[in-house]
Amino acid sequence: MGFIVGIILGFVYRKQGPQRPKYVYEIEKELGIEPPDLEGQYWQKIREDEEESSEKEKELKVIYHIKNQKGTTPPKIN
Repeated sequence: MGFIVGIILGFVYRKQGPQRPKYVYEIEKELGIEPPDLEGQYWQKIREDEEESSEKEKELKVIYHIKNQKGTTPPKIN
């Protein structure tokens, strides 16, 4: 008899008492908040950095003027 009463009371009071904690992503899902796309933000920053560095490389142009010293011959380039 106690077994049957225990099962019935278990079903009646199952929502009351200690509950498992909700994780942040579960709460955000209930509230309709989209989690941040961290991977997308990372790759966007990488693309921006690459574009910025390529623009800097285009601006920078180094030209060397080599003058021979007196009495020396210039090296031959094949």
